[in-house]
Parts: sequence; C-alpha cells; structure tokens
Amino acid sequence: MILSLLIIIGITATFLAPKPVLNDAPPKTLGQAVVLPFTDFFRRVGVLRALVVLLFIVAYKYSDSLAGSMTTPFLLQAGYTQTEVGAVFLGAGVIATIVGVLVAGATIGKLGINRSLWLFVIFQGLSNLTYYFLSLSEKNHTLMVSAVITENFGLGLVTGAMTAYLMSMCNKRFTATQYALLSSLMAASRDILVAPAGKIAESAGWPGFFLITVGMALPALVLLPFIAPWNAEIPIGAAPHTGETVPARAVPGQLPATARR
Repeated sequence: MILSLLIIIGITATFLAPKPVLNDAPPKTLGQAVVLPFTDFFRRVGVLRALVVLLFIVAYKYSDSLAGSMTTPFLLQAGYTQTEVGAVFLGAGVIATIVGVLVAGATIGKLGINRSLWLFVIFQGLSNLTYYFLSLSEKNHTLMVSAVITENFGLGLVTGAMTAYLMSMCNKRFTATQYALLSSLMAASRDILVAPAGKIAESAGWPGFFLITVGMALPALVLLPFIAPWNAEIPIGAAPHTGETVPARAVPGQLPATARR
C-alpha cells in the first residue's frame, strides 16, 4: 500500500512539470517510431563510437551489480539471520540509496555529468571493499551495516549519474525508444551478466570475489575518456538540449533562435 501511494508523487509531478519545447515533429507512423530512433542515434554518435557507448552502458554499473547479486547469500552464509539482513537492506539500505541519488543530482548540477560519471564509478568500485573487509572479519553487525549503507549509497550515485547520462544521449523526438534501448542494456548487466557470480564466489572465495567486483569498475574507467572526457562539459555524442520548457516569445519579422540555428 505504501509503495502504491508513492506512485502518486510521480503522477503529480508528471501533471505539474512543464513540457519541453519540441521544435521538430515527432514520428508520425509506427515505422518511423521504430526506425528513426536507431538511425538518429548511430548517425549522431557514429557507428564505432555508438558501439563504445553501448559497451560503456553495460559496464558502468557492472561492478555494483556483480557485488549486489551475492551480498545476501554472503551475509546469510556469514551467520546473519534473514531478519537482520532484511531489516538492514530495507531500512538503512533503501535510505542510503535515496540519499545517494539526491547527492548524485546535486553533484551533477555542480560538477556536470562527465566529472560525476568519473567520481561515482570510482566510489562504486571502492565501496565494495567494505564487503571485502567484512568477509575477512568475524561476525560484526556494525561493519555489516556500514557495508550495506556504503554499497547502497554508491548504488544511488551511479544510478543517478547513469540516468542523467542516458537522458543526455536521447533525442527529444525519440525519447521513449532511445531511452528504452539504452536502459535495457543497463538492465542486461544487472540481470544477465551477473549470472556467473555464484560460481566466481565459489571458486575465488568471498574475499577474492569482492576484490574481483572492485576490479570490475576498471572497464568503465577505461572507456570514460572516449565517452565523457573529464574536461568536457557534456558527453560526446549527446543530443542537443536547449532546456526550453516554453516557446520563446516571437519577435515580428524574426525567427526564433532555435529556428535560426
């Protein structure tokens, strides 16, 4: 019931939010709605860089997804009860994730998307060290809670950054299709590529497994210079976004600035 009521927030925001200006007509047919988003994305970004972008989206949250897929089995095997694990994840963990998303939004507003992507993926990888140290210690509730909070806070950071990045790559004409395409790749790393996690943990042991999850942040770091250079303001290949929410007042005899461009 509480979760259902929370949806009202999103519904209310949808009705109150100003609509963005759309200077180009949206697709008029189903064929255009399916084909044009793909051609627009690959034409704007370039085929080779588009493939790099898609690989980056898969890799960016993989470190967290790989660790997160095995945290519950690890904690249960370490001697914590289901009640303890559930209480921490659904209490402190959820709050930490929400705070992480809010901090991500504030940081992106201050530092920009590019630098935030760098900082957050580093924090995400290092946050898994808390589980590494937990795996080396005896049963310790304080350390366990700290590990859950740190890892979930990092999850909030990378989720906020990746959402902003995906939105920046979407042309407003094809937002639904392009965002669905890109976000589905992010879901692939969360739901499909983590499948071998159990076997990795069994082979490497818990300390080794969590060190491997730290290392899984490196592919995203290697790709970042080609995706979102540190000193650039926006990601490479980002769709143009003017930020307009109401049409500019027309001056007689003069085209709007967006039309002149």
